[in-house]
Amino acid sequence: MFSKEIYEKSLEFGKVAVNALKKSVSPYNFVEFAKKELNAAGFVQIYESDPWTFEAGKKYFYTRNNSCIIAFNLGKKYSPEEGCFKIIGAHTDSPSLRISPNSYNPSGEMERYNVQYYGGGLWFTWLDRDLSLAGKVIFKDNSGKLTSKIIQCEEPIFFIPNCPPHLKSGSERESLTINKENHLKPLIATLRVNSAFCEEEKKEEKDKRDRKLGKTLRTIILKELNKDCEKPIIESGDQIVDYDLALYDTQSPSLIGINKEFLASGRLDNLGSSIPALYSMINASKDELLEEQTSINIIALFDNEEIGSMTYQGADSNFFLMHLKRIFSQSLKITKTEYSEDLYLRFMAKSYVISADLAHAFNPNYPEKFQAQHQNKVQQGVVLKINVCGKYSTESENASVFKELAKLCNVPIQEFIVRQDSPCGTTIGPITSAKIGIKSVDVGIPQFAMHSIREQLGIVDLFYYRTVFEEFFKSYEKVKGNILRE
Repeated sequence: MFSKEIYEKSLEFGKVAVNALKKSVSPYNFVEFAKKELNAAGFVQIYESDPWTFEAGKKYFYTRNNSCIIAFNLGKKYSPEEGCFKIIGAHTDSPSLRISPNSYNPSGEMERYNVQYYGGGLWFTWLDRDLSLAGKVIFKDNSGKLTSKIIQCEEPIFFIPNCPPHLKSGSERESLTINKENHLKPLIATLRVNSAFCEEEKKEEKDKRDRKLGKTLRTIILKELNKDCEKPIIESGDQIVDYDLALYDTQSPSLIGINKEFLASGRLDNLGSSIPALYSMINASKDELLEEQTSINIIALFDNEEIGSMTYQGADSNFFLMHLKRIFSQSLKITKTEYSEDLYLRFMAKSYVISADLAHAFNPNYPEKFQAQHQNKVQQGVVLKINVCGKYSTESENASVFKELAKLCNVPIQEFIVRQDSPCGTTIGPITSAKIGIKSVDVGIPQFAMHSIREQLGIVDLFYYRTVFEEFFKSYEKVKGNILRE
């Protein structure tokens, strides 16, 4: 039952989430933040290209492309015969505007840039916002070696101006549609004012390399690369080789509402799942909680879900399946057990994946968009997503296990289906379940304005989310019974 104590715990975790979101303005920045949190909690970073050696009761993590992160621990009583994989899967990416390869595109005496739209955003919400830049830059350092660095420009530098209603036709005023090629080019400066700061560069702007970034943006990126360095790691913008840079809204994440019960921020889909997953892994890795554990707990936070997951660092690649096998085979050395395919498949058959991705909150301004008996209410618990056509991975057996876990930790459950005359989104759940052959359940928490530049969710639901994740790592073996043998 809801209580003031739950609210106070929710408020505390809401503040933790706000801090995390401030530092997680792109998938790359989130992974950098997660690495620091995991390091502080005693996790050891390992690398795909190095040999792996594990110890019972220890915790590890690795990254791929700096935008996907996998963290795991092994119980102190780890047993390949008795244990299994307990996995929480989510994704680090969100709809965004990304700087194009040849981005510099001045027009009408304005410094303007080409962008590519990433995912299915509500792009009209990106208009008239104070935007900045973050992501990964590849460059040659002063020794000539290819290097990457994650940057975040904190000051607002871009804006995308809307078209006023006076210049629109009647039908245009009634719609919220925009042309993604013509209307989403961010502006950064006027050529007249900016020329006072880079007079000597006018001729250089005609060079081919400046069609990529232009002098202004190249200078900003150069400054960010050298920020917080004792001496410059890069002397010239010419050393920049490539980049994956996203625009983001500089309005800070915050707790809003008269009771501060809502979290408002960009990228809640799906950092609203990845952040609770991260902290549930950290909390589940305390020595006393690993004392009796026989299994391997994992969080797998993939990139590129918003564009289909079929990438090197996405859930629809084969790397996670390969790495599960690698983790399992290397863990056998702890117990001096010889690897066999039979033992591995038995281990997998006992395993379980929670696919965590946010859900649509019932919006009282649009009641006609929701199935009347399946409305996700904010602050009323974790959502169990169900779709008999396979858009979600939830089935009756794995749903029953999740319900029992939620009951153990007093987390309320809401069951969700879309209207039958409405399309249904999907998640990494069906992909990972089919790709790696493990039972999976799709869950989320309600959020407003999914895929807007600024979304909202309830902090009580966020707290419930982390709570049931922690219970999963703690109690899965107790509740699964024999149901998953069938």
